[in-house]
Amino acid sequence: MTVRTGLFLVLLLLSFSFFFVNTLRLIRYLKVGKPEARTDRPLERLKQVLTVAFGQSKLFREPLAGLVHFFIFWGL
Repeated sequence: MTVRTGLFLVLLLLSFSFFFVNTLRLIRYLKVGKPEARTDRPLERLKQVLTVAFGQSKLFREPLAGLVHFFIFWGL
């Protein structure tokens, strides 16, 4: 085994360890949350999706930036 191969294996193990530790940390954060009933009020939720997601209503708080983002969103 060459030095480059050994260095590569060490870096690979470190990167997998870093990934594993951060994944466990994120899973712990997700487990803190409480379950939420998302099937209640279907018409109200649908209306909100249509106005916020497809209508891009929150973007127009800043008129110029909101208009540009609106056209980028619908242009794609």
